[in-house]
Amino acid sequence: MSTSLGTLYVAMGCACTFTVLVITVASVLYLRVKRARDQSLTCRYYSGPGYVGDTSTSQGGGGGRGAGSSLRSNSYATIASFKKVHILSHEKKRKSKVCTESGMGESLHYASSPLSQVYSQPYSPAHSLPASRHSHASCCASSLHSQASWRDPRHTDPSERVRQLAIDRWKVEVGEVVQEGTFGRVYRGVYRDPYARAALTVIIKTVSGEASSAQARLLVREGLLLAGLHHQHLLPVLGVCLSDPRHPLLLYPHLGLSNLKTYLLGCGRGTSEGVKLLTRDLVHIAIQVCLGLIHLHQQRLLHKDVATRNCLIDSELQVRVSDTALARDLFPQDYHCLGDNENRPVKWLSLEALIHKQFTPANDVWMFGVLLWELTTLAQQPYIEVDPFEMAAYLRDGYRLAQPQNCPDELFGMMACCWAPAPEDRTSFPHLLSCLQDFYSALGKYI
Repeated sequence: MSTSLGTLYVAMGCACTFTVLVITVASVLYLRVKRARDQSLTCRYYSGPGYVGDTSTSQGGGGGRGAGSSLRSNSYATIASFKKVHILSHEKKRKSKVCTESGMGESLHYASSPLSQVYSQPYSPAHSLPASRHSHASCCASSLHSQASWRDPRHTDPSERVRQLAIDRWKVEVGEVVQEGTFGRVYRGVYRDPYARAALTVIIKTVSGEASSAQARLLVREGLLLAGLHHQHLLPVLGVCLSDPRHPLLLYPHLGLSNLKTYLLGCGRGTSEGVKLLTRDLVHIAIQVCLGLIHLHQQRLLHKDVATRNCLIDSELQVRVSDTALARDLFPQDYHCLGDNENRPVKWLSLEALIHKQFTPANDVWMFGVLLWELTTLAQQPYIEVDPFEMAAYLRDGYRLAQPQNCPDELFGMMACCWAPAPEDRTSFPHLLSCLQDFYSALGKYI
């Protein structure tokens, strides 16, 4: 009897030991999987353009990330096909954005919607940005969206500002060509001031001999957008030389900068010296652009052409927002004339700017959302399959850019909040800045 009881106790002991062992192993495996999943946000390398979305589409809302794309390139989806998620209550009388205490919002997905099968429904808000830890973020929205007293130096007489920035031609030495278009040229050069201790390396924008006088005047007018502004994330013109009005020279500090769009395209092709951008790098770039635009708006100035082509970046990923001088000539594929004799960045513009040519801070916010999409796709062309003449109808019917593969839900949620049809329903730059900074900090916890 005692022998059988002993055997029973031994068996029970072995069973308990085996159970504890199984539970321990399962716990270790679970923690490893969870940690790997958490770290996946920061381990995504943006080294190729092949993640804009997969080519398969399905009907319904279970597509997950990357779903909701067009028939071939997955470049757009209907905003009306958002999967409904639990969001905070939104008071109709209050236009400022409300958000959660945690700094991160609910995930947001586009549902699959092939254009041949799904007709857009009227827009209904399905997402709000996470709450800012800074109390001023939402209250700034109303003041930033106000249309009153906003100025655009491109529509004023530049004579006085040119006189303030005028420099002598003999002080400028034009070097090698850095970038060129049909009529525009960008050179590396040197500015020599006899009263300065050393010569200054500069970037020089000018026009070729084939350019018309109207194109030369446009270069000067657009080059004065940021003149006189001082901010670490803006690149204002340093000087203007008009000794030959047909060939004006605009001088900018060199600072080892290159065009952000060209840089991103190089990363996609693998030609940017092996650079591999992480999600955190892209968020860092977005934060810097946001800071520059906030300062611009604080000066009551609108940019009206927010895009990666109008930003510059150095080897340390420090970014500056530039003016729009020569952008149309250097990146002609980004601009279209819709029969009104005006070349505009049609696929970056908000609905009201595209249809009515109404420009407010809310339009810059919309364009910043497209810039975020450019960052996560390494400067792929937005709405690549949509005819420029059809863009207004697509946006009016509720179609928007789809979530790229490898793009975190939090980042795509910020894009979506920039693309609300009504300008007053869009988020503000201070609020976007707070959300981007929170997300940047969250990504840093996994490194």
